Amino acid sequence: MMDTINIIILFSLIISIALGYVLKANIGVFAILSAFIGAYLYGITPEKVINLWNGSLSLFFILLSITYFYGFAIANGTLNNLALKA
Repeated sequence: MMDTINIIILFSLIISIALGYVLKANIGVFAILSAFIGAYLYGITPEKVINLWNGSLSLFFILLSITYFYGFAIANGTLNNLALKA
């Protein structure tokens, strides 16, 4: 049973990375979505999934906001311009 779960998690991670690469979107969003889908399939409520992040919820939002900040800087060319001037 544990091997099956590990394979499903690995497959979900690969799909998340592929979707992020193909759609040029944040991979983390797809990974979080797959976590909620997996929790639903195993009968775990969304509240329990969110409670797993309670200790590190502030860290999660900090990482999320920094990722989006740099994503916007890459999308509008700011980081490229800074790299060329350095």
